[in-house]
Amino acid sequence: MATKKTAVLCALMALAGVAGIAGAQCTTYIRTTGGGTVEPGVTDIGNHADDLTTAVALPFTVNYYGVDYNTAYICSNGWVGFEAAGQGYSNVCLAANIGAAAFNRVPGPVIFAHWDDLTTAGTGNGIFTSVTGDPGSQVFHIEWRTNHLSSTTDRADFEVRLFENNPRIEIVYGTITRGGNSATAGIQQTQGTFDQFSCNIAGGIQAGTMVRYFCDLANPAGSGSATPGTVQITGSTLLKVQVTPAQQPPSTGITVRANLTGINGSANQLFYDDGSNGDEAAGDNVYSYLTPINEPLTAGAVSLPYTVSDAQARTATGTIALTLLSAPTGGCCTGSGCQILSAYGCGQAGGTYNGNGTNCSIIMGTTPYATISGTGTLLTAISGCDDCQTLLPLPFTFNFYGTDYTQVSVVSNGFLQFTGNSTTFTNVPLPATAVPNNAIYPLWDDFNPLTQGDVYYQVDGTSPNQTLTIEWFNVSQYTGGGVWPITSENFQVVLFEGSNDIEFRYGTISAASTTGVDQGAGLGNDGGDYSVGIENATGTEAAWTSGRALGTGNMTLRLNSNTSLVNCNSCPGNTCGSSDYNGDGDFGTDQDIEAFFACIGGTCCETCFCQGSDFNGDGDFGTDQDIEAFFRVLGGNNC
Repeated sequence: MATKKTAVLCALMALAGVAGIAGAQCTTYIRTTGGGTVEPGVTDIGNHADDLTTAVALPFTVNYYGVDYNTAYICSNGWVGFEAAGQGYSNVCLAANIGAAAFNRVPGPVIFAHWDDLTTAGTGNGIFTSVTGDPGSQVFHIEWRTNHLSSTTDRADFEVRLFENNPRIEIVYGTITRGGNSATAGIQQTQGTFDQFSCNIAGGIQAGTMVRYFCDLANPAGSGSATPGTVQITGSTLLKVQVTPAQQPPSTGITVRANLTGINGSANQLFYDDGSNGDEAAGDNVYSYLTPINEPLTAGAVSLPYTVSDAQARTATGTIALTLLSAPTGGCCTGSGCQILSAYGCGQAGGTYNGNGTNCSIIMGTTPYATISGTGTLLTAISGCDDCQTLLPLPFTFNFYGTDYTQVSVVSNGFLQFTGNSTTFTNVPLPATAVPNNAIYPLWDDFNPLTQGDVYYQVDGTSPNQTLTIEWFNVSQYTGGGVWPITSENFQVVLFEGSNDIEFRYGTISAASTTGVDQGAGLGNDGGDYSVGIENATGTEAAWTSGRALGTGNMTLRLNSNTSLVNCNSCPGNTCGSSDYNGDGDFGTDQDIEAFFACIGGTCCETCFCQGSDFNGDGDFGTDQDIEAFFRVLGGNNC
């Protein structure tokens, strides 16, 4: 037993602990021993002195002898109290007369990890904490690094582990120079309720020993959680139940089943503790099931009941709380037009879903990305230049938000603009009144062709069906002076003559980041580091889609600034047109004839026959055969 000539109070950091409503009613613990290794703490609680107690807010509610606590009083002398700080340097064997005038050293209830006259002063010494595990089943580690007060060489290094939603306690011993010959180890609630592991026994406490205290349960217990606990419909989550087996007698043959009908799952779903079906570690009494979250579901809170059973016919019940977020939506093409629906809702409406994040001005295209780096013309003014732009004459008149344009500015940072000369590299959500405006943004971010990559353009086809392709090939996001890895981004804008359609074609790109601190600069509408869409001249109107939904690319998007519906009813291809050529519902009118010859001349209306001047669908546009076929149909005959 350690003694002192003068009693020194452990520093009083708080007057009282916070006790809550009784949790799992654990009034008796069962002790087991085995091997273990101290988990090094990472947070220094500031305890570096002799006889010092520090109040620490617990990261979760801890249940000890059936009472919930939110504060721990951690003393340099190797104990943890839950109701108040105190002196507590001169150990006695348990049961200690906690709180009595003759003792009055350690307020109870207390965990005596290594109660002795220790000091946390000195280089490298102190008390350090850390938290491991997932929410709902976390572990709080408290690590002591101490010397015996009377010796600078005799060490006592050890740890207490407290468990979330589980009254279990673990004490792990590292270096124990004196082998416990002047220390008390155990747990105590009152003078009549305690368990002593060792008291002043030479060799009673050995390095590498773990002492475990389990609640003496008459039935198994479970604590449910979900990771993530908030999940979007069409996502997935790992459901877990942390099981504490019964002890009298010990549980065998444990099973966990849950009713997952609240998320369209099985009413009797088996959970696993064998490392399969999402279970993270076999045999750790955490029973898990990785479940998809599929439509139809309604966003909101869901409670999933579960049952824990053992072979001794004992059971425990509980629930897993889950919050569902609305399913992602996109443009849905139906017979009546375009609507914003979820994938499931679109299917129920008999429509074609255009992809998450699309809207009725942005749908999925069918023409894949194919580089023009070997055939196109290099835009030398912005290739090999950071934050640069160059003016490019258009091979045809292009109408954007109701205005005709014959030139466009190409910017190294992944966008085109019809007016202005902004080279802004910090992208923002669309629309925004600040420049750039009147712009097309296939992948607006901070790109640097000076570091890597080039920009090309290429004209294909013949009037009135030409296309202009502008490609950012193998360009890198800005690297911050080499701090970030060099990336390779490959994407194109394709402008279509006549229809004024726009396609964004993506090769391989880097998946959008949401950190805001990696490559490039700025964040888009969805919190990712790309802005994708189109914007009018005043920055008050835009059609945008999710940069995060692009993934790593290899897709095509199609859009048009002048219509809320682009190719929703896909053109059949290789078919003959009708006498309602202009699509106004009237057949064989003067307006149909005028629209046909205007299209032959290179100006097709937006509602005109989708194959344009290829009226007979033979792949040749505006030929004598197309004119002859048109008048045959106009006269009521076959094409």
